[in-house]
Amino acid sequence: MKIVIAAAAAVTLVAGSGSGSGPATAAKPLVLEAQCLCKLGHKPHWYKAHVALTPESRDKLKAVIEAGGVGLWKTVTLKGAGCNPATFPAGFKEKCGDTSIFHKAADGKETWKSVPNEEFSGAVTIEVQANGGIPTAPATPGKEVTIDEKRWPETPNFSVMGTDVNAPKPAKKKKGKS
Repeated sequence: MKIVIAAAAAVTLVAGSGSGSGPATAAKPLVLEAQCLCKLGHKPHWYKAHVALTPESRDKLKAVIEAGGVGLWKTVTLKGAGCNPATFPAGFKEKCGDTSIFHKAADGKETWKSVPNEEFSGAVTIEVQANGGIPTAPATPGKEVTIDEKRWPETPNFSVMGTDVNAPKPAKKKKGKS
């Protein structure tokens, strides 16, 4: 069943876990409409979405989150048209911003490099590697995630980040003697 949740966010709820595992006939993944959809600059197949929490979407997205729908290793489709200034939360100035890359050499020298991210328009199905901005509370039996009821009403959005499931996989290194 498809549930449209304002112009800033929509969720498509489907049967199944959306974990990406199982037979080819498994349910399609959860679809999240992003208020800001970015392709990360440090890795070619990484994406991040900010999903608005509107009065219309808040309860539905809470149910999705508490059911584990945006948990690590889940499969989620992100849809969006870059960053919409009309729906972007106050206080977020850089929209997609940059990714900072830290490296510590064997000699102890530390270096930082900043790589720009770019707005992305379209849809991409990812395996969730990280999520953020979700106010959690101590675990409740039977729930994947428990939302903090005091902080949830004031939370403007949350983010989901991961790798494109259709990206080519890196070649595996062979073990053994050369």
